[in-house]
Amino acid sequence: MKLLFGKVGADASQELKEALSFIDADFKLPKLKADIRTATKDLIQVIGEAVYDEIVTIYEDESAVEDDVEMLELGRYAVITDAYRKFAPSNDLQHGKNGRKMLTDEDSKTPFQHLLVADNDELERRCYRAMDDLLDFLDAKSDSWKASDNFKDSKVLFVSSTKMFDQYHVMGSRLLFLKLQPDMKYIEQRAILPRIGKDVFDSIKLKLSTDVEDQFTEEEKAYMPLIREAVVNGSLMRGVRRLNGKLFPDGLLNVGRSDSANIKVRSAFESMQVDAAIAFYKETLDRVLLDIEAVELTYHPIVIAAEDLEEDLNLYEVGKDDKYFNL
Repeated sequence: MKLLFGKVGADASQELKEALSFIDADFKLPKLKADIRTATKDLIQVIGEAVYDEIVTIYEDESAVEDDVEMLELGRYAVITDAYRKFAPSNDLQHGKNGRKMLTDEDSKTPFQHLLVADNDELERRCYRAMDDLLDFLDAKSDSWKASDNFKDSKVLFVSSTKMFDQYHVMGSRLLFLKLQPDMKYIEQRAILPRIGKDVFDSIKLKLSTDVEDQFTEEEKAYMPLIREAVVNGSLMRGVRRLNGKLFPDGLLNVGRSDSANIKVRSAFESMQVDAAIAFYKETLDRVLLDIEAVELTYHPIVIAAEDLEEDLNLYEVGKDDKYFNL
């Protein structure tokens, strides 16, 4: 697997410094190479091998045009921020033959634990922002990305874009949207399909996949805003428990924003935030599912013939003193 740093004839330390400006100028590639390799694999899982290979080709080509240069810069930044946030916690200690020791010198001292935790959180958020910047660029300008399975998978969903997701709950993160796709598929299959029936479900899917939403029937038009609201809230209900809290922007989930220096208090704060978010999204999902069922009854009412109802009632003997009975 080719990397986006350390090609033949390049100054690897300068490449690292250009990609991640706040690290020391004498930072050597071998210290980060293993983490760069891991971060590269993580990037490929998101954008696919074809798109990554395109970025590698740009890196090896000395005559890249402006858009290609921007694509390379965004790709390298996404890799190096992820690699460094993986590496940084281990670099806080010296690993010697007598075990691990804290690094100190006359001009600096090791920060308190809660400061390290806060910095680790920010490094992780920086990594996710870098991925969002790259994905936004690919959405706008990369044909190979639009032809990839990773991109096409989202287009067959009831909620097929970040912009559409944000109409129901502002998220603003392309990476988070991709991470929530398994949860959106789950809600579609387990909550939506049983309520609207396979015929309507497949009809809507076909029209979405062929981009002919203007051909929706009146019934399908009545379903769509409710379905999308249900998918958004259901995916968030599942996602906040499954995914890393730092993926979520402030206001959507405030995990990790406790002001306490006590790590245990901070963990309790995070757990409370997650539980409160799940309860909120579940309450909204349950309400919207009832609205979907109401639409189903509007277009497909349950009709019981009078003679059938009379026959059913005759199965029960009701005494003169009985006030209630159940069908």
